[in-house]
Amino acid sequence: MRFALRTIALALLPVLAGCYPPAQSGYSPTVVEQPQPVHFFYGTLIDKRPATLEYGYETGIGATVVPRFPWSAGIHFAGSGPVGAARLSAGPVDVLVEGSAPNLPAIEYTVLLDKGTYPPDPYLRPDPYFGLERKTPIIVVQNELPTDHQLQVNERVVVRVVGRSGRVMANRFSPGLEQLIAAGPMPIPLAVPAPCDPVEIAAGAC
Repeated sequence: MRFALRTIALALLPVLAGCYPPAQSGYSPTVVEQPQPVHFFYGTLIDKRPATLEYGYETGIGATVVPRFPWSAGIHFAGSGPVGAARLSAGPVDVLVEGSAPNLPAIEYTVLLDKGTYPPDPYLRPDPYFGLERKTPIIVVQNELPTDHQLQVNERVVVRVVGRSGRVMANRFSPGLEQLIAAGPMPIPLAVPAPCDPVEIAAGAC
């Protein structure tokens, strides 16, 4: 039994090591071949600093023995977020081995949006003397993949929004394409409906 527990614990290590929070490229099988709307909000990266994803779990590995009927044998592994688990079924008992990873590294990006947010930020009213339009910065915290482009402060970026997920990315689109797809203002939170178009309001459709 000690050998089995040690083997399972070692096997859990790569499971926990790969338990980073999903990025926008980690899809559920239910969305395969299901078109989804995607929106691009342009802006400038004005700040970048390290952050951590605080899950609140204690780091470590533990085991629990649970009686089982009917008898069976086998090993099953699973992982979700920073938590991994294995179940060793050996005759009349199940040995449950669970482990949790420490808080994970992340990056906090502050992006100054070109077209602001919706509803507008009440603290960023236009300048009463010079009519200067103020722009809204937002913060996006995300995990970084080894293949990601390393964004730099003052770099022009795009916040790619799919559903309620927003991810800061390098702007790889040409200026002409940017004009066609640039969205805004950004709804905050992302569940807020988009503002009505003046034409829709005039037509009574909104």
